[in-house]
This record gives sequence, structure tokens and C-alpha cells, in this order.
Amino acid sequence: MDDLTVPQRMAVEHIDGPLLILAGPGSGKTRVVTRRIVNLLAHGVRERNILAITFTNKAAGEMSERVKAIVPDSRIWISTFHKFCARLLRQHGEYVGLQSNFTILDTNEQKQAIRNLVVELDFDPTTYSPDKILWQISNAKNDLITPELFAERYESQVGDYFQAAIKKVYPAYQKWLLASNSVDFDDLLMHTAVMLMENDELREQLDDRYRYILVDEYQDTNHAQYRIVQALSQKNRNLNVTGDPDQSIYGWRGARIENILRFERDFPEAKVIRLEQNFRSSKPILQSADSLIVNNQRRKHKSLLTDREGGESVKLLHFPDSQAEARGIAALIKMLVEAGHHHYRDFALFYRVNALSQQLEREFRLAGVPYQIAAGTAFYDRMEVRDLLAYLRLIENPLDELAFSRVVNKPLRGLGKTSQTRLLNWARDRGMPLLEAAKHAREVPRLSKKAATGFIHFAEMMERFSLASSGSVEELLRQVIETTRYTAGWEGADHEEARERLANVDELITTARVFDEAAGEDVSLQGFLEQSALVSDVDQLEDCARSTAEEMSVWLGGHCGRGGGC
Repeated sequence: MDDLTVPQRMAVEHIDGPLLILAGPGSGKTRVVTRRIVNLLAHGVRERNILAITFTNKAAGEMSERVKAIVPDSRIWISTFHKFCARLLRQHGEYVGLQSNFTILDTNEQKQAIRNLVVELDFDPTTYSPDKILWQISNAKNDLITPELFAERYESQVGDYFQAAIKKVYPAYQKWLLASNSVDFDDLLMHTAVMLMENDELREQLDDRYRYILVDEYQDTNHAQYRIVQALSQKNRNLNVTGDPDQSIYGWRGARIENILRFERDFPEAKVIRLEQNFRSSKPILQSADSLIVNNQRRKHKSLLTDREGGESVKLLHFPDSQAEARGIAALIKMLVEAGHHHYRDFALFYRVNALSQQLEREFRLAGVPYQIAAGTAFYDRMEVRDLLAYLRLIENPLDELAFSRVVNKPLRGLGKTSQTRLLNWARDRGMPLLEAAKHAREVPRLSKKAATGFIHFAEMMERFSLASSGSVEELLRQVIETTRYTAGWEGADHEEARERLANVDELITTARVFDEAAGEDVSLQGFLEQSALVSDVDQLEDCARSTAEEMSVWLGGHCGRGGGC
């Protein structure tokens, strides 16, 4: 503990009872949380009784590495909220109607499912936007508003046709999810919270298991996450939350700043420690940020302090409109580069929404300023990666309707939309999963002999894959690629797209191999799919996003507050 400040050491040495750590930006909170875990172990707390929760896989990985640097053999459960909830639901999902091999849907699949239901329920998707419906359903789930509660809440709102549509789509969506043995990201939280609130015996069992709980970025928890943490901290009140109301940036995603503001009301005996010394930024940045933050109405007072001297002042530029802003930024960057002070690669520009980039790009082109947009299709969003993962998902969860629909005709098997629709309608009339219905395709009326044979052969192939799914994920993936001849159309092709797709397939195989090696005897297809499903772009951008929000600084010609270009 020699390298800790006095407040950091106080937080690390705290053992029993609730603890609120108000951590300013750059104040070493990750160091404090990880050292506190090590100190708990040093005081005889068993590894299985400690649970650390943060918001991104990257942050969880960093914490785990720091703990292992001090305690190499430690197996502390350090996890994101969603991964922790997925684990609980794998073990206890029967309480909410789930089988342990459930599928976790991504945003694109949620939108597709909602759109299908909007059409099935005779709503016009142009008028009743699936995106907006999904957004409202997501908000409802984060607030633990079930379809039944949603209907009750809006029962008296006569004439609100959009809410009337959601009252029909929401329960249909939840019914479809359970029938497909699937969940979305919001379900991971909602199902877990409901499961804990409605089953005292299970809640007490888990409360007794996780006796010391540490939650990072507590200011960004939503209502469902709050309820989960509270449910696990009733008997053993050793809850340590770390956060800062001034850094709450996810209100648009359902985060409730009230959760951290009310902590001392929920736990009157809580100890409060403020980490106010910033090790990252210079005084001008902190003074500028502090002068703004002090005006916040809902906050817990603290100051931003640093021993770092020097540093440029923050510059605030005013423009009459967005076009003038874009032109002014392009001109300033070009001027600084042509004056020999900087290279174009020294500059980073942040904007709030993607639509704002259009005018910036236009002015950069007109001014001859080269630029690169830090965006694009993420690896797990690429077609070939999604296709192969859908094969693996269907092997693991034969009820996965979206996975079936995605791969039943990839590569082409002559099983087009019309044939799939006839099979789907026939299956739904009988309450039968699509993969099971495919085995009986010859019984489907108006289905051609060729299509029926294709469906049967597909079902038989998937059954063979399932029999081989208990070993190496890499070997199973290679078997799927070879048996389906998925990459045949790109092999030998002399164009960039084909080479890129083959490279992505190779990268997925490598990812499976790395997973196999890391998992050892615990290797499982379920574990690989869960790891893939819980990967998020937020992990890649979280550090820069938080640094920007914390330090209120974008320096033209300077650096991100962490001492390097973001």
C-alpha cells in the first residue's frame, strides 16, 4: 500500500460494512478497487464470496489482470453486469422460463424480431417504427416494467395509438423470445432482477454466496441493476460502490443518477471516502471542469485537485452555425499543420451524433484536410461472422428461430423466402420449432419436393453438428465451414471483398482457438457464444468517451487528457 494516498488507503483497508467511494476523474479508482479485493483476500475472505462488477469487458479484464499481478492464482469473479446475469440465468433460468442453452440476441436481431411482429400484428412499420418501439420496450425493461405493468400504466391513455401498438407488440415479443429460448441484453437484467425479487430462497442463497460486492461506475446503473445489487446486499451489507454523480453520462440509456445519490439513505451506516486528487490532467483542465461541474444541482461535493503544473488553457471557440463551425475547425487544423507546428495525425475530433460528421467531412474535403472516421462495421457485425455464429447458435439452441432463418439458405440451397414462410406458418400452427418442423417438411402443404428435401437435409446436417458440439469449438467451426462449403464462393477469387471475407473467417477460427486454449477442460460452445454475444463496441471506445466527459476538453492540436491521441 506504499504507493497509495491517504484516502485511497482508507478505502482499501475498509473491510466490513457499506462503503461509498466518490472517485473524481483520474483519481486511481481502479487501483483502489483492485487493491481492496486483494486486501479482502489477505484478511481471510474466500474468493467465492467476492463479486466485482463493472460496465465493460475491457474494464473487467483490466481489474482481473491487476488482481492476478498481486495474487497470480486468484479466481475472483470480476464481471460486467450482463455477464454476471447471464451466468445466473444459465444456472437458475427455469425460474423465468428459460433453458440453460438460451441465445443472447444482439441489437440487429432485436430490430428484426420487432419488425416481424409489427407486420404480423397488422401495423405499418413505416408509421410504427420498429426502432422506436424497441427503444420504448428497452426503457420499460430497464425500469422493470413488464408487459402487464406496461398495459396497466397506459390503459387510461385513450387516443395514443403508438402506445396502443406497443401494448400489443411488447407481450408478443416476450412470448416469442421465450418460445425461441432467447433473451435480449435488457432481459438479462430484467429476468435476473425479477428472479431475485420473487424467489426469497434463491435470493438468500446468492446473498450468502456473494458476501462482499464491489460495483464500479455506480452512477451509471439503471433501475434493474440497482434492484439486483440491493437484492444481493440485504443480509451481508458489505456493498462497496464506486462512482461520481458528476460523471454520469448514460442517462439516455436508462442510467439513474439517483442510485448513487441515495446510497447513504439506503445504507445509513455507510462510510464515505472522497478520491479528489487527479493524477492524469493539468490544472487548467481541472479548473475548467470544476468551474462547470460546481453548477450541477444534484451532486455530492468534491474538488478536483492535482500536483501537475503547467499545461495549456482550454480554448472555447464560438461560431454562428454548424457550417461555420465545420469550416473554422478545418481552417484552424490546416493553419496549424502548414505553420509546421503539428501533423494531421495529431488531431482528434469528437462529436455527439454521427449526423454531425457530414458537414465536417465536406469542409475537410474542400480544405484538402485528410481525415479518417473511427467507425465502420465491427468484427462481430460482419455478414460472414454473423452467419457462422448463427450456425453455432442453432447447434447450441435448436429453438433459435432467427439463427435458423439466417443460415437455412446460406450457402444457397434453393430454400427461398416463399418456402421458408410456408414452413414457418406450418410450424407455428403446431407450436413446433422451425428446426424440428424442417424434419417433417414433406408434410407441409404446397412445399415443393425439392424444398422439402432441402429442409430435411439441412435438419439432418444440423443434427450431426450437434452430436459433435461437446469438444473443441475451433474443430466444430471448421467442420461447419467444410461441410456447408461456406467459403467456397470466395476461395480463389481475385478481388478485395473475397479476401477480406476469408480473412474474417480465419480471424473467427483464431478466436475460437484462443477460447479453446484459455478454457482448457472447461471449453464449451455455450461459453464461446456467450463471450461473442457480450462483446460490445463500447469496450473499444469507453476510455476515450469517459475521458472526454470527465475532463471537458478537446484540444485542437493537443492531446486527449490521458497523454496520447485517442
